[in-house]
Amino acid sequence: MQCPMRHDIISPRPIYEYDVIPAPTRGDRRKGLRTDDERMAYALTEIFNRMGAEGWEYVRTDTFTSASRADVTGTASRDHTLLVFRRMAAPAASSPRSIPRPEALPESQPVEPLLLTTPVQTDPIPSTDEAVMNSVRAAVT
Repeated sequence: MQCPMRHDIISPRPIYEYDVIPAPTRGDRRKGLRTDDERMAYALTEIFNRMGAEGWEYVRTDTFTSASRADVTGTASRDHTLLVFRRMAAPAASSPRSIPRPEALPESQPVEPLLLTTPVQTDPIPSTDEAVMNSVRAAVT
């Protein structure tokens, strides 16, 4: 007996593209915003809403230290706070793991049903009662 064929569909891992932008260093002055915390929260809300409208998802905030030229005396360390966003990247057409989509048949080519050309033949299996009756008849005659 043959085992039925098994078709595994490989589900590719999602591929993301990332966007890293500098975090605001001070809040925007707006009417009704009195404290620095309110201004900073408003500035961050504007960034998150703008990025979300473009399909970006907030991932995390990272702080990096870099050596930057301060003046003639040498270098100084400077901290950079960056906001990291991601979104699903468009699937690459040449990706080996991408699953091809079935193409629709043109409407001018109708699909014909599959017909069996030869009838399926089955051998009737006698029931146990019928087999017993046949052996009894054979023994009596």
